[in-house]
Amino acid sequence: MIRRRTLLTTALTATAAIGLAACTDEGTDPEASGGPSDGGGDGEVLSGVTVSDDLGTEPTVEFTTPLEITSAGAQIIVEGDGDLVAEGDTIIWRHMYVDASTGETLQSWWQGGPAGGVQVTADGIGQAAFDVFTAMAVGSRFVMAGWQQSSNGQAYSLLQVGDVDRVVSQLRAEGSPRSRPAPSPP
Repeated sequence: MIRRRTLLTTALTATAAIGLAACTDEGTDPEASGGPSDGGGDGEVLSGVTVSDDLGTEPTVEFTTPLEITSAGAQIIVEGDGDLVAEGDTIIWRHMYVDASTGETLQSWWQGGPAGGVQVTADGIGQAAFDVFTAMAVGSRFVMAGWQQSSNGQAYSLLQVGDVDRVVSQLRAEGSPRSRPAPSPP
């Protein structure tokens, strides 16, 4: 069963899907390249997108190509039951990028790579992405739609799908306590 809930009703900027910037070489202004604007977006852009809900495994993403993304949007596919992500937390996640024009998986962190991490701050990931992640609980699967401008000036429409595995708080030590080693002799 696939459960979906619109996460945001406001537009996400091109920086909303924080990893979208990592897919290409250059900036994130879709209007500069004739791409879509960031006005009026919501989860409706994702209404024709189906994402599997089997957490921990690489998602299956299905939609009719090409998927026209005229505004950015985000949806929770599976709502997590863990703690809410807070400002300053580092989310540990696996995610993938899918070309909205072809349906081709461009990059996936489920294919042999370790889970990645990103610190959730508005300055670091943009206000819109910050709003998405701080409304999400650990254990969630999400999909975001956005676009990215490449070095050749062309805007590409992308989907980002990910699972938030856990968070690491900047205020909390991780691991088990250890005793200090004895000092070395002079």
